[in-house]
Amino acid sequence: VFSAQRIIATATGPCCEMHLHMEEELKLKPWSPEAPHLYELRLFLGDASERRPFAWRQLEISEGRVLLNGEAIFMHGVLYQGYWPESLLTPPDAAAVERDLRAIKACGFNTVRVHAVVMDANFYSLC
Repeated sequence: VFSAQRIIATATGPCCEMHLHMEEELKLKPWSPEAPHLYELRLFLGDASERRPFAWRQLEISEGRVLLNGEAIFMHGVLYQGYWPESLLTPPDAAAVERDLRAIKACGFNTVRVHAVVMDANFYSLC
């Protein structure tokens, strides 16, 4: 596990029993809509490797309220259709989805739901 290009944890073991070893005691930065901190997970299996971003967060329901990292959060959400008049369901350019998501956040929403479509990896990394 990497943070700021520095190894902070390693995991070893057979495929069904991984053991995580923290390089040092860390105070991990939790992810939130206001501060979306991401870590990088690097997986190695033989000569193959893969990188994936992930977030450290705690989501729970307590006394009928949704808590994110121990704090109550009210989920203001939109259903994202991803429709453009000039190209229908295909974004007209690489920045179109990012513009949409920035506009959604600027309107005060903190939750985006997609329906009947699987968005590309870029969409989820922007969320």
